[in-house]
Amino acid sequence: MYSIIPALVAVLFLAYGIYAFLAKGVTRVTVSFFAMCFAAFLWQGTWSFLFQLETSDWAMIAIKAGYFVILFLPTTLYHFLVEVNNRYRERDYVLISYGVATFLAGLLLASDLIVDGYREYFWGYYPSAGVLHPLHLAQTFIVVSRGLYITYVGMYEAVSVQRARLKLCLIALLVYFFAAVDYLVNYGLEMYPPGAGFLAISLGIISIAITRHGLLTSPMALAAAIVHEIRTPLASIGYQGITLERCLPVLIEGYKKAIAHNLQVPWLRRREIEALENIGGRIGYGVSRVNVTIDMILSAARVDSMDRKDFSFCSARECVREAFDTYPFEPNVESRVRMETDTDFVFLGAKPLLVHVLFNLMKNAVHAIKAAEKGNITVSLICQSDVNKLLVRDEGVGIPKASLPHIFEPYYSTKQAGAGAGIGLAFCYRVMELFGGRIICESVEGGLLHLS
Repeated sequence: MYSIIPALVAVLFLAYGIYAFLAKGVTRVTVSFFAMCFAAFLWQGTWSFLFQLETSDWAMIAIKAGYFVILFLPTTLYHFLVEVNNRYRERDYVLISYGVATFLAGLLLASDLIVDGYREYFWGYYPSAGVLHPLHLAQTFIVVSRGLYITYVGMYEAVSVQRARLKLCLIALLVYFFAAVDYLVNYGLEMYPPGAGFLAISLGIISIAITRHGLLTSPMALAAAIVHEIRTPLASIGYQGITLERCLPVLIEGYKKAIAHNLQVPWLRRREIEALENIGGRIGYGVSRVNVTIDMILSAARVDSMDRKDFSFCSARECVREAFDTYPFEPNVESRVRMETDTDFVFLGAKPLLVHVLFNLMKNAVHAIKAAEKGNITVSLICQSDVNKLLVRDEGVGIPKASLPHIFEPYYSTKQAGAGAGIGLAFCYRVMELFGGRIICESVEGGLLHLS
């Protein structure tokens, strides 16, 4: 009877983990969510088996197996929260936490320092804490507290749906925390471990975030689906712009001749005629800008699903020249952009991704010099003995010192409301990380900005 509750909770976690893969596909968020669900499934499934044992022959084997999973469970939860909050810089800490859990797992299997035998209670056998068991408690407290902190901060930095998602995650995490009461049983308190109940409630809250607020749905994937639908009407607008650019000069020339011969035609001001002469080009420029934005969003949505096996060796110089040739600069801005590509280096990656990284950096640089009403933009390649660099430099407004640590975080923007979504530099960071490189920003507020 006592094994029914953990068995049901185990099945629920496994079902939701599988659902995440089937419904949302393989992404960093769904992989981390499945890892957390699978660990909870193994934990509760093993405890369900343990509580059914009537003799101690298999008890220690079941305890070692179950506790092996428990040692990794806090890290899987931390890992999931890092991915949900898009805290890319936290991933190194996640790896460290997995390393600590692996070390403790080795101690568990090789000694009785983590788990020292078992106690027999009214519901069955249960592990007894070893002398180094507090190390696991300390790690659990640290990583869960860290996960709680980044979720709390992320909730206040997020907007709209993302804030609702993180708020539910925060509530679920607080409920999940109460499952730690099971540790008291490891130290001799005789009560039926209630952790399974808290886990079930926590999963229920997360399920609300998944079904009602799309917790496992990437905002970039949703944006990509939307902008993809814009392609067809945008192409139609572009075609109409080309038609106007080709036909309007003929009509305007006919209008001018009609005026010259004193024919009765509606009067147009000179500014209106000049606007008509340039309207086709302006439509084409606008369509080009929107197409660039669409390409950047689609590239950002595909980053997490890219396989390094598909990478090839690419020329940095070719990427810079392609970005410069295809970016829709305004006429008064293009003359202020300088390319220094006398040198070149080869990198292992994807050319379209680096081109779109440059698009993002040049877009920000153009915004900076326009806001400052001064300055130039320089894109240069630097080859050194130990490192190769691609440097984008502008002489615009710079970035406040307090904002520098946060500029690569998703949805963080130093621009005015509505002027930036805070996804461009986060995309650049992810691409550089995928290439095995890194991106660094140096800035002086009101002056220079270096991104390399």
